[in-house]
Amino acid sequence: MVQRLVIGVALALVFVACGKGEQVAREGFKAAAATKGEATEDGQKIQAKLDEAAKTAQGSLVKEEVTKPPLTTEYYLLTEAYSATGFRPEALKKKLTEDQIKGKEYVKLVKYNDIPENADIYDDMGNHLYIIAYLWDNDFNVYGCVEKSYDDRMLAMHLFCKGETDMYVHDLSTFRVHAPFIRKIVTLDNSMTVEYRDGHNAKGELDVWPECKDVTDWQEKAVPYQSPFGMAKEVYNFDADGNLGLSARYDLKGALVEDINGVAKREMTWENGLITQEAMFSADEMLAKYVYEHDEKGNVTRKSALTAEGQKAADYFGVSVYEYERDKRGRVTREVRKDITDKVIEANEYTYAKYNQVETHKVLDGQGTLLTTFRSTYNKKGARTELAVYEGDAQIGKLKIDLNGVALYRFEYTDKGKLLKESRHGTTQVVDKDGKQDYQLVNALDGWALLSNTYDKEGEYESATSIKVDGLGNKVFEEYLDKDGLLVHRIERKFDGPTLTGSTKTTFNKEGIPEKKFLLDPQDKVVAVGVLQHNADGQLMETAYYLEDGTTPQVGPEGFHKQVKTYDEDGKIKSDAWFDATGLKTKTTMFEYGEDGTLKATKVYDATGKEITAPAA
Repeated sequence: MVQRLVIGVALALVFVACGKGEQVAREGFKAAAATKGEATEDGQKIQAKLDEAAKTAQGSLVKEEVTKPPLTTEYYLLTEAYSATGFRPEALKKKLTEDQIKGKEYVKLVKYNDIPENADIYDDMGNHLYIIAYLWDNDFNVYGCVEKSYDDRMLAMHLFCKGETDMYVHDLSTFRVHAPFIRKIVTLDNSMTVEYRDGHNAKGELDVWPECKDVTDWQEKAVPYQSPFGMAKEVYNFDADGNLGLSARYDLKGALVEDINGVAKREMTWENGLITQEAMFSADEMLAKYVYEHDEKGNVTRKSALTAEGQKAADYFGVSVYEYERDKRGRVTREVRKDITDKVIEANEYTYAKYNQVETHKVLDGQGTLLTTFRSTYNKKGARTELAVYEGDAQIGKLKIDLNGVALYRFEYTDKGKLLKESRHGTTQVVDKDGKQDYQLVNALDGWALLSNTYDKEGEYESATSIKVDGLGNKVFEEYLDKDGLLVHRIERKFDGPTLTGSTKTTFNKEGIPEKKFLLDPQDKVVAVGVLQHNADGQLMETAYYLEDGTTPQVGPEGFHKQVKTYDEDGKIKSDAWFDATGLKTKTTMFEYGEDGTLKATKVYDATGKEITAPAA
């Protein structure tokens, strides 16, 4: 579900999260001015604009109630139509009451004068995944939107300028880095085209926030842009009811471009608000076509894979037919997958907890043999606290590793339900420091074994820590990110079996460049501090070690006090020299390159300047 949301929200932020760019007058609130200005060569002014925009996005848009504002709150079921097309309020079909939202994936839509103000997206366990908030200027005109994650961390800001017919969206992936392209959005009655344009102005600068009084010259003349993933244009067609009928991605030459799943185009057919057919295409051929059947309540009961000619086919997973059984509440209790001969390949059975969350998920083979059981437990508020993967029946209690490399997931939350910690465990049982038996931490496919967050007294997201472990479960690697998602420090630990022998803590500046390297003993006492210096291109120029006072020269773990590197005009290393604590040069390496730029020879000299190695072959 989360993966679907990511796709949907990504579309939302481009297309309609900002109200399709309409300038909407508001009454009843006063708002602090949001500075807007032309592009400038002065980097400090640019940063100031971004900082002010960030403050606005993070809540400095102070509102004072003048009269009772016409705010309304609505709840909608999160449907496939919604997640497939991005955040489009008109695509939310099934309205819910507040009493009906428990156990369902839903959208909480807050409107002002019947115009969307915030869209909060929740999963079926009540976890807050995303919020899309609208930005308003001092004249109460909407000019952008902000995306936040479940932990209130600002993910992105999207600002737009609207001309007579088109809208230009400026995306800031963070509040410090401006995207190198602009999206030109052309909207017709039943279609939408998103063209990528170069985000630089005539002077070669990245425009931060152009005036929105009219469409400026550089926007009209901006050349097409192709992303590193090969995409230059996106096309979306909708039916009369607002359901997505087609989505496609193209490069600059007009050829289809595949996403990470190999899909370049999707075509859907709808009847009475229900999807009846869906076809997916790569850049060269149709990958799969599905036909959907529904019961009288609109629930999908059967999904069949077909060829382009309408003959039975198997999809990417080798499945030809998916059949669904449901309980009286419409929840799927059994899904059966069949091959092209109608032979059962696999069956999935589900039971549910108090708030309709999946409690057990059993996977059976074609003969009905129970292979795997996924069992979840939840707290009183409905948030999942544990997910265990068992071999066969969960009652036996034998854990097994899933496709993510994990057998047991655990989750901890704050009193307000925000995620504090997620730990991943394997099947090996160990005894912790308190003498309690537990399962050893393991790294999942994303490389991490333990993920944790911190929050301030007001509950706002503050920091994140990610940890990797070795084969013994020792915490050997750690990264710490601040509230803006910037890397603050990295810790690497060394162990002899279970015993910590020492560690290295590297700190970083706001540009992500390492500044200092602290060498620590097993008690985390500083043994030495390495000071790192880099050039404008981020290349390491000097490493020098000192005692904790930062001034007394010290020999580092590599056996030198200082290492100095030089580079040529092309950025290739030219020399590498080492010095002892007295400042005496002990060794120098020189690098020579051929006319084609390839390394031709490496020569090493001792303290006297005598060559001690022969040229490289």
